[in-house]
Amino acid sequence: IGICVDGDLDVSHISLLITSAIRKLCPQILEENRLCWLKAPLFTEKKGKEQYYYYSEEEKQKLYRGGEIISLKGLGSMSTKEMKESMFS
Repeated sequence: IGICVDGDLDVSHISLLITSAIRKLCPQILEENRLCWLKAPLFTEKKGKEQYYYYSEEEKQKLYRGGEIISLKGLGSMSTKEMKESMFS
């Protein structure tokens, strides 16, 4: 089971609630290690035809390549293509 979450700080609270519900209702999912968290990036950088994703402020500062940085506002601000590239590849 893959659960997509935003990259902001509220995720830890939401993740705990979801994990608690799964543990109560379907503990075998956790016991069999079948739960996967897919975290959305906080920033995207566009440089020419290339696009890079950063999942923290520290990562962005360390790996910045000189392109245009866009702050993402969660899953709702991402296109299907961006979600696929950043979370499923």
